[in-house]
Amino acid sequence: MRSFMGMSPCAVVALRGLVLAGGLAAALVARAHDTWFERHPSSTPQRPVMVLGTGNQFPVVDSRNDIHSLVRSGCQSGAVVQGPLEEAEPRAEALVLSPPRELPRSPRVTCWAQLQPFEVDLVDGLVEVYFKEAMPPASVRQAWAAQRARGQPWRERYVKHARIEWFTEAPAAPAAPPAPPAPSGMGLDALMLQPLKPPRVGDDLEFLVLKDGQPMAQFSVEFRLQTSRLGLWRRTDDHGRVRLRAPSAGSWLLRGIELTPPEPGSREPLWQGLFITLAFEVRPLLRP
Repeated sequence: MRSFMGMSPCAVVALRGLVLAGGLAAALVARAHDTWFERHPSSTPQRPVMVLGTGNQFPVVDSRNDIHSLVRSGCQSGAVVQGPLEEAEPRAEALVLSPPRELPRSPRVTCWAQLQPFEVDLVDGLVEVYFKEAMPPASVRQAWAAQRARGQPWRERYVKHARIEWFTEAPAAPAAPPAPPAPSGMGLDALMLQPLKPPRVGDDLEFLVLKDGQPMAQFSVEFRLQTSRLGLWRRTDDHGRVRLRAPSAGSWLLRGIELTPPEPGSREPLWQGLFITLAFEVRPLLRP
């Protein structure tokens, strides 16, 4: 089993001690981690295997998810949807998942997972670091400034959502067009709006971000490449769509965080956080 950086899960999990060193780092790790999928080699092509990992920054995984933390999950190939995902290697140092049965052959496959809610408290000094990871609108910062002025701490309930999409070796032009993506039931979701061919360097890629099944307008997302520590920030348009001209080949992650302030006048204010990631691959240019 290999990670996006070519490291084994054993190696990347070993980094956990380094990441968690110090109280400040531990608090940050507990809060700002993304959760994402990556492909894992499978001896049965029609039954894909994936790792669902969590880390401070893509692509390094530094903590293990638990199968019991998944509240909904599944895969779609063509018009067939299967779920929930099952744990494929219970003793692995990362959560390894697969659909319950073989999927039909299709040029494109997607899988998803939503984790159960968790609650966390943040010290004031870490909230600004958190904002840099989320790029929230000014209204969110203003709400936090007012809450802080009242002497109220940051408390939050957050939910992680993850999706992965990939293209198989099935014919690029199937006899019948594929079915549209099935509703995942996830609170926050992201889809690649791409023709039936693998994306390549220089392609104009388009994505759709959904909240409760509806397009999410003016939402900040970051695109990260496995080999770079610098991300590309974009914002969805009024129809929930966001575009990227793929600059490099490799494993990419679309990531975003929605932060919703507490109800005005709450005695014990509780923020709501929704995380979304979408993992996808960009292939090199075809040589003549």
